[in-house]
Amino acid sequence: MSTNERPLTVDTQPAIRASSGLAGAKRQEPVDPPGGARTSMRPLVALGLVLVAADLGLKWWASAALSDRSMALPGPVDLRLGHNPGVAFGGFDAVPPAVLIGITAALAAAIWLAAWVRYLPQLPAVLVASGATANVIDRLEGGSVVDLFHTGWWPTFNLADVFITVGALLLVTATLRPGAGPGGHDRVNP
Repeated sequence: MSTNERPLTVDTQPAIRASSGLAGAKRQEPVDPPGGARTSMRPLVALGLVLVAADLGLKWWASAALSDRSMALPGPVDLRLGHNPGVAFGGFDAVPPAVLIGITAALAAAIWLAAWVRYLPQLPAVLVASGATANVIDRLEGGSVVDLFHTGWWPTFNLADVFITVGALLLVTATLRPGAGPGGHDRVNP
């Protein structure tokens, strides 16, 4: 093709463009927001996938290794298999599983989206969304969530609960930070 020739393009939606008053308009590719939010999310999405895999892998191991026993660890926590039909730390156990799955999945998606558009600080949002995602996947498999960390003074919990709790605390901290902008952080420097 010579430098004067242009590649042939086919308009696959001329009727839609004509009816909307955009007959001469050409389709434009999406533009990354300032600061490259789309490209900067790749490492965070990868981190989210690793966190989900770590939680689900630990739950799989606990289901196989702790089915009839507990395991003492150094410190205040031991490993003891439990199944939580409710939400965090056993709450809302009377709510139907389909409702819990729907609500949790919607919240996880909203948090992922908020991090993607940088409305929320990204790392804390990824922690919360990853924990919620892992618990949704676990609940889809068995109708309850596998818990394994037991303290004796707090309800048994799992790694996803740790992600959610730490992420939520970091989000609150970012929101309370002096000079925080919309969404609890500076959009330029999350």
